[in-house]
Amino acid sequence: MSIKNIERWSFRYSFLKKWMTLWQNNVFYKKIIVLNKENIPQSEHLIFAPNHQNALMDALAVVTNLKGQPAFLARSDIFNKPFIANLLYLFKMLPVYRIRDGIDTIGNNEKTFEKTIDVIRNKNGLIILPEGNHSKFRRLQVLKKGICRIAFQSEESTNFNLNIKIIPVGLDYSSHQKIRSTLVIKFGKPIEVRKFKELYLENPQKGMRALKEEISDRIKELMLHIETSQYYDLYNRIRLIYGSKMAKNHGINEYKQPLALELDQKTVNVLNKYHDKFENGLDNLKEKVEQFTQLSTKLNIDHQVLEKGQSSLINLLIKSLAALLFLPVFIYGFINNFLPFYIPERLSGIFNDKQFHSSIKFVLSMLLFPIFYLLQTLLVSFLPLSGFYTAGYFLSLPVSGAFAFYYSNSVKKLITGWRVLLLHTRKDKQLLSLSDIHNSIITEMDEIFSWFRKQEAGTTA
Repeated sequence: MSIKNIERWSFRYSFLKKWMTLWQNNVFYKKIIVLNKENIPQSEHLIFAPNHQNALMDALAVVTNLKGQPAFLARSDIFNKPFIANLLYLFKMLPVYRIRDGIDTIGNNEKTFEKTIDVIRNKNGLIILPEGNHSKFRRLQVLKKGICRIAFQSEESTNFNLNIKIIPVGLDYSSHQKIRSTLVIKFGKPIEVRKFKELYLENPQKGMRALKEEISDRIKELMLHIETSQYYDLYNRIRLIYGSKMAKNHGINEYKQPLALELDQKTVNVLNKYHDKFENGLDNLKEKVEQFTQLSTKLNIDHQVLEKGQSSLINLLIKSLAALLFLPVFIYGFINNFLPFYIPERLSGIFNDKQFHSSIKFVLSMLLFPIFYLLQTLLVSFLPLSGFYTAGYFLSLPVSGAFAFYYSNSVKKLITGWRVLLLHTRKDKQLLSLSDIHNSIITEMDEIFSWFRKQEAGTTA
């Protein structure tokens, strides 16, 4: 596979896509929830525009949940080495050159543009991350003109006969870096490029600006967009602290996806309106949340522990006994899965930009686990054992690895449970203070929502 024929069907890409989809949907993420897939028209010329918070994972999230063999654009600096470039072409990635890459490289975008037209015409689907660069913040950045330029110039090349549609996509990660997190992929309704044809032909800059604003507005509707910088940390923390209470207020049993995204959007909307009405009205809440965060970090006790309440002594003793009984299984799984798990974790830490960590972990784990499993099984096959035991060993590797992962997390929660019980028994002042601050935050949020409902009722009246 090379850039010359990137729009053509590829067996190697087909195999890689199936393996990536299997690994991503069943191993790397705990759950992937795809919403509104019916908004994707079939057999059309499509461009997909997701928000960009998690490096390579953003594009892969869309690729692995689409039919066919879509291509996507990526920053040119990762194509610097020929071997890497050929590997990226295999994944149907096309380089985009920016001024920061050198003014003399901008002309190379012409070749990329020509291939994007081929991809679009072939109805493969083209994925463009319109923000240009990823950001760790849960907000949509100002979009670049690239997606609009490609869309309009592709239409111009066929006298606007392609009827290109841009599909806005919202991505929401429960955690950007942790494995076994939850990912929500929300497809929006198509935006027809030719709707802006007359404005573009009259004034290309106005046409692109209008289309860009439309794309931006539509993506924001599909994701958690926290516009404010001053209160960003407050909004991002309060949606989690108040999440369970918010769910109960809406008659929902648990604060979990995909409804959690809608609840978060409502929380942010209410806080925005409250801030617009009372300029410094959130300062007191901000101070409480900062105090809660500092004390929570110090005690290593988060809001979820406080919401669940302390476990009983009998409950903790039973769980501790179970942990002790299953310790040998954990040790077996830990030893046999240590290297393929540790290497991606270790190497991802080399990158200062934490948004790359998830991508490194995904790619390396996808490659290393099957390689190590095969090598380890090969070594076991040399032992004087029957093929039945060798096959059993091979099958035990992923099962024991999964068990070791969940066992480790369960033991961490168990340790926290014992620590909370001990602090509660001692009537620890810091724990009591943490609980008081938490309750105060919930009360203040209840008051803010009560104010909002009264405003809504007044507006309706």
